[in-house]
Amino acid sequence: MMRELKRPVGSFLYRKIHRFLNMRTIRERMRKIHVVLEDELTRLCEEYCIRILSNSLLVFFGTLVLSVGLAVYMNRTKTSIVLNRESYGGDETVTQLETEINGEKQMISVDVLPLTYDAESIEEAFDKGFAYIDSVYLGTNENADHITEDLELIDSVDELGLRVSWEIEDESDIVDYRGEIIDHRLDEPVLVNLVATLSYEDFSASRNYPVKVAGREKNETEKAIETIQEALDMLQRKSDTSSLVLPETVAGYHLQHTGTMRLPVLVFVLGGIFSILLVYKEYSDIRTKEKKRNEELLMAYPSFVDLMSLYMGAGLTVKGSLSRAVVQSDSPVLAEELNYTLNEIQSGIPETEGYYRLSNRLGLPVYQKIFTLLSQNIKKGTRDILNLLAEEEAAALQLKKELAKRKGEEAGTKLMIPLFMMLAVVFIIVIVPAFFTIQI
Repeated sequence: MMRELKRPVGSFLYRKIHRFLNMRTIRERMRKIHVVLEDELTRLCEEYCIRILSNSLLVFFGTLVLSVGLAVYMNRTKTSIVLNRESYGGDETVTQLETEINGEKQMISVDVLPLTYDAESIEEAFDKGFAYIDSVYLGTNENADHITEDLELIDSVDELGLRVSWEIEDESDIVDYRGEIIDHRLDEPVLVNLVATLSYEDFSASRNYPVKVAGREKNETEKAIETIQEALDMLQRKSDTSSLVLPETVAGYHLQHTGTMRLPVLVFVLGGIFSILLVYKEYSDIRTKEKKRNEELLMAYPSFVDLMSLYMGAGLTVKGSLSRAVVQSDSPVLAEELNYTLNEIQSGIPETEGYYRLSNRLGLPVYQKIFTLLSQNIKKGTRDILNLLAEEEAAALQLKKELAKRKGEEAGTKLMIPLFMMLAVVFIIVIVPAFFTIQI
């Protein structure tokens, strides 16, 4: 159905905008790759423009519908958020959630806590654990009475197999649970009591770490994020399952995975890019056909000049020589163009006018030159036409050699690409095993 619909839409759009299109350029390019009558050429140009418009519109509206559909689906579908927790004794992980606070999207980092095991407590391990905390919790600060830099509130003592949790008494908003100082703009230090709790299975021990830091009153957004984080932390602590399904709202805020609504936008953008590439491909195809056509005409030029010199030297007219050249030409494109011109002359247009049109269609300087000579011969009866054709034949042979040399150089350049790829593969094969054998 879409295929049946796109052409009428493309035709309608073409009728509305064709006056703004550079139809002259399109017509010239199409004329170089299609030897047809003017009415047929007009039809081919219209078909070309309609095809581009139809395909581009199809891709554009298809991606638009898909993008809108994805956006509506994602907006209406209530997808449960699952926090996948590691098993007992596993590591704590972090996931990113997204919410909307006061009309703005906010990123929230959520610590996903692992399940815990029951085990024997070793008081000596706790002592060593607190000793380690004592050595690192100040970070780069010299003492606890003058905190100017972030604290280093570790979450584990891996060597002892201990987990560390931190609490902030009186729910102070001067320092967060990661030890980061929220602001440094208070005139006087503020006392904040941090409580570190070491845990191992069912056993735990706590120790106070009072510090004096600078802080500020949190803004509304920061308070909302902290409330959400605390609520998520509480939900995890109350759960004993490895997959925790979050409620639709947490602390009054709707959460979703980061970048959920970016997919429809991405699809729409990619669709637009594809539409542009489609137009470029159509244009590139014409340029490629035109290039191949010109190369074929240039390679056929020496033999064409040779045939014209042979037949005109035998006493044939320009028109008669062209008629023979059509049959013996080794280029289908040139033969078709010559035959089209002969038919035009047969239909009544002046011979010189036909050669003028032919040289314009061919669009190559060498053919414009020789048909100018032939036209002058018809008008003025140039006596030296055979000598001029001989000189042009020598120049054409030199041109053919240059074209062959150029194509050889282009082929050699293209062969360098797979050569470099092979060298890269050999390099990887040689270097990678040597790298892994290095003893550090």
